[in-house]
Amino acid sequence: MKQLALCMFAAFLFLRAESQEKIYIPAAVTQSFSHKYPTVRKVHWLQDDEGIYAARFYQRGEPCTMRFDAEGRWLDGVKRLAFGDLRNNVRNAFIQSPFASWQAYDVSEIQLPDQEPQYRIHIRHAATQSEKYLYYNGRGRLMKQMNM
Repeated sequence: MKQLALCMFAAFLFLRAESQEKIYIPAAVTQSFSHKYPTVRKVHWLQDDEGIYAARFYQRGEPCTMRFDAEGRWLDGVKRLAFGDLRNNVRNAFIQSPFASWQAYDVSEIQLPDQEPQYRIHIRHAATQSEKYLYYNGRGRLMKQMNM
């Protein structure tokens, strides 16, 4: 459920990004971001109604969204990946799964504090147009699937 809320928040931020006015970002937030992502130079900041700050940026050409609270604590993040950039065991698990014939459309790494990353693959069946999200852990184990 937390992953779904994170994905919905990321989509909300994406839609609000163009209309967002300049906002004040606390120094603790920008310092925390700079410490976690020292090589990122171009960041677009957003703030939700609960005082959570989201940094939208590109890393290796892929969009990322990382969230921080007002004290600078990193909360979570979503990083899009190319299918080929998935960990080998996650990619192989998908290729060997019953869903191997489905088309993978969107791949994301979901990052949560004190947990290993999870990998979400958005798939669509060509004949039925059915869609699912598949969630894998870093070892390639399918943790859950959600119909869309």
